[in-house]
Amino acid sequence: MSRRGESRHADGSSGVGSLGNACSDGTDPHTSLQQKAQAGVAWPTVKEFDPEEFRRKLCTRGAHPELCVDDTTVLIRYFNENRADTAFRPRVELETALSVLMAEGWSKLDVVSYVRQGRLVTPEILEKTSLFQTNARLLRENGFAVVHTPGAIANGPHVSAVWPPDRPFEVQDPAWPPEVSAAFRACFNEVEET
Repeated sequence: MSRRGESRHADGSSGVGSLGNACSDGTDPHTSLQQKAQAGVAWPTVKEFDPEEFRRKLCTRGAHPELCVDDTTVLIRYFNENRADTAFRPRVELETALSVLMAEGWSKLDVVSYVRQGRLVTPEILEKTSLFQTNARLLRENGFAVVHTPGAIANGPHVSAVWPPDRPFEVQDPAWPPEVSAAFRACFNEVEET
């Protein structure tokens, strides 16, 4: 099931993005990307994994947070070329998992606007941005837990890819070995803007 949301961008134009309703309770927040960005969801930086902080971000609607992201759900990984060296591994002492978005059908402008939480999106920023896509099944099959972590945004599109996958609510190791990063990268294809 897909919902459409409208966002306003720096140039005043509107963009439309698909807001996937992955949770099973049927709720539909009917909020725009801009409203979600303005909700000010912060993903604080961390020096070590804090299970309580992670639990506060978990989806509380419907299915268990590990199950409400269906295997066929398209997930988008965003990064700016300034962070290309850490695009497919956590930044040690800053994050313990990697963020992906349930953003099938979103334009690059939609994704960047969402990630930047309402801050100006310039043509230069868009030019330096890359989007990669996969689905939840590929991540799970390659050794990652896929956990819906919308934070303060009810049924929001944020998802955490966690390694190791066995106990993502108790253990997250930000120091991914090179082979784990390579496995994560191999799950994704670059999204080409048309």
